[in-house]
Amino acid sequence: MSRIILLLLYLYNVIFIGFIVYFALNFKNNTFIGFVVVGITLAIWFIVYIVIAIKNIFYNKYLLKNNDNDTLKKNAELVKFGAIPFWIINFIILALITFAAVMGTRGILIFFVPIPILVSYIIFLGTSIFSISYIRLLYKEKLLYLNKW
Repeated sequence: MSRIILLLLYLYNVIFIGFIVYFALNFKNNTFIGFVVVGITLAIWFIVYIVIAIKNIFYNKYLLKNNDNDTLKKNAELVKFGAIPFWIINFIILALITFAAVMGTRGILIFFVPIPILVSYIIFLGTSIFSISYIRLLYKEKLLYLNKW
């Protein structure tokens, strides 16, 4: 399941970079249809990602119930370390899009800047499921102690 999440994250980057390159090469011929295709493609990707993330919640709940410490740890490490390049690429893409949107419209689209940040935060929550489950298992097995002030 963790490999599916990583595959979806990198597919998101490939889709986004592909559309950026397409629109950069066809700058004068950009039409409304092209933007609709981008929106529909990213919406389908986002729905698939949310479904897989919800499925991972139930999968991790199953692993947590069975005290499968090794699998939870392996999944958490794979997703967290594997997602580092995704977040670097995602930051660069969002910075370029934000810069282009704000400068290209002379500041009119500055109010829409939080939307991609919100989408990235929801994507981040999908990768956090594995770590949260592992931390709960460690706390349940008394391997993780919380200091009381």
